Amino acid sequence: MIHRTAARPTRRPRTTPTLSASPEYYSLMRSLAGQPDSPVIRSIGVTSSKSGEGVSTVALQCAVAAEQLFRQPVLLVEANAARPSLTRTLKLDRGPGFGDLLLDAEPRESCLQLCADNLFVATAGTGDARSLRRCSAQAIARTVDTLHEGHRLTVWDLPPVGSDDLSLELANQLDGVLLVVESEGVLTDVAQEAVTRLRATGAKLLGAVLNKQRQHVPKWLASKI
Repeated sequence: MIHRTAARPTRRPRTTPTLSASPEYYSLMRSLAGQPDSPVIRSIGVTSSKSGEGVSTVALQCAVAAEQLFRQPVLLVEANAARPSLTRTLKLDRGPGFGDLLLDAEPRESCLQLCADNLFVATAGTGDARSLRRCSAQAIARTVDTLHEGHRLTVWDLPPVGSDDLSLELANQLDGVLLVVESEGVLTDVAQEAVTRLRATGAKLLGAVLNKQRQHVPKWLASKI
């Protein structure tokens, strides 16, 4: 299988942060995305049932792990225009980005920023969340296809399932979705409702990531167990 190389963006972050992923994310990406030359999945969405469950952190960890595992172009898409935390975390320019491409305001090459050797980021961009919600399904599908081109894997930082239909429409366009669940922070029926809504749109649920787990055992004792 031939993988086309992504066009190199000219914009770099002003201060490139040192990026690393926790060990469990390397195992997760290896199991989901397959071997470097035989990909099982080319696009993964990360979402949750509500805001604040750590979706952006999980998406970033997945993208960093994939880039370091495969040594091929990986794209991280910040699709949550209402809470664009990746832009701040990675010290990137706000835009142009995903929203500008979706609204057909900027070409693809202008919407990508280089964050590491093979890690590209499309920030949320300058478009407001309300404008993005009004985009047609055709425009969303076209944007997803455009961003997939030339990348070994695309990881999508999606809005919460219950916030708007954009998250569901994007999830339906991707190869699979991970649902982030905050440990001890989300009721079971709320998480189940998110699962139901995702499946109703035809999205493929890959599994759940339990995030922000609390350590109930003292550190001195845990080290001896």
